[in-house]
Amino acid sequence: MASRQVERRAGTRRLDHLYIECVTPAIDGGRHPVKRIVGDSVVVGADIIKDGHDQLAARVLYRAPSGGEWVTAPMTHDFDADRWFAAFDVDAIGRWCFTIEAWTDRFGTWRAELEKRIAAGQDVTTDLLEGAQFVRAASRSTKIVPARTSLLSYAKVLGDTREASVELRIARALDDQLARLMDEFDRPRDLTRSAQELTITVDRERARFAAWYEVFPRSLGVMRDGVPQHGTFCEALGKAYKAGAESAGHEARLFNLAEMKFDPILREGYRREQPFEPELRSAYEALAACDHLVIIFPLWCGDMPALLKGFIERILQPDLIALQGTDHAMDWSIFSNKTARIIMTMGMPVSIYRFWYRGHALKLLTRNILNFVGIKPVRHTLYGMMATSKPEARDRWVSEVQELSRRAA
Repeated sequence: MASRQVERRAGTRRLDHLYIECVTPAIDGGRHPVKRIVGDSVVVGADIIKDGHDQLAARVLYRAPSGGEWVTAPMTHDFDADRWFAAFDVDAIGRWCFTIEAWTDRFGTWRAELEKRIAAGQDVTTDLLEGAQFVRAASRSTKIVPARTSLLSYAKVLGDTREASVELRIARALDDQLARLMDEFDRPRDLTRSAQELTITVDRERARFAAWYEVFPRSLGVMRDGVPQHGTFCEALGKAYKAGAESAGHEARLFNLAEMKFDPILREGYRREQPFEPELRSAYEALAACDHLVIIFPLWCGDMPALLKGFIERILQPDLIALQGTDHAMDWSIFSNKTARIIMTMGMPVSIYRFWYRGHALKLLTRNILNFVGIKPVRHTLYGMMATSKPEARDRWVSEVQELSRRAA
């Protein structure tokens, strides 16, 4: 059964006698996220090695895309495979992360040895006194009064050599309730965490078929940014793209940034995650799920509008913060296996923008942002001289965009 846990990392001083290796699922040693579909059960496996004959215990820690506390699930040892396994369900679209902790199960080792001595008919007086010390130490690690009281009661009976009979002390030592209390409150001395946190990209059900050479409909995410009033040409292009995509059997969503309610400013920079507003959360999930992204905006002062820039920074912030301090801090391909198209309108001729101004905003968005987070290839469609364009030209451009959307291009 999964349980929530306040994050308490293993100490920086790690004992060398306990190792966690060959953690699965992982791609290329964790360089790339594993893909799963929402609702899947993720089976985590690992080799956990320790010198000596003490028993081990382990758990998997996992965290949903919304962040928050780690959730834990106990791992069990498969003797046939000689590996440890646990499973958890991914019930939300986005980027999940998980890792593994292991430690020496001192109480479990003591209890197993006690059972062997009892079966052999040996004197277990010293063993019971040792168990009382273990239980008393566990009682000091919790501030929960009922749990502490129960542990102290068990410790008192186990250590009572005067009034309690040996049979009673043995019965209390082997009580399953005591084992559950020790599992929860005994603080291990050699808690060891896996060297890296692995990631899982969870997608919607239709993504299970997205690699079949376009035999199945591709999904499309369309964003439109620009003048904050209705009736602009960028808005018309966005609606035309969505309508054309849906007419061809694709699934498409349209996000009008001017109408979305979100803070475009990173209040904490990249030091601390800024919680998503509901509409921003919906846009993030659509971006994570889509196969093809279309961004439509007008050229303003030689660059993309500030609202679009703020939207991109907010959308990318959680994943970029999660990568800081990891082995993948320089590998930000968080949205790989996606393609994109940029549709830009402007007041100047397209040729002037491309050759005189060198397409600055286009290169910035393509190379420094989309390619940087793994979205490749990125294609471009530019429309210029908007103020003097004739209705016939604008109708032709709308038709061109609809044709692109039908081909999911």
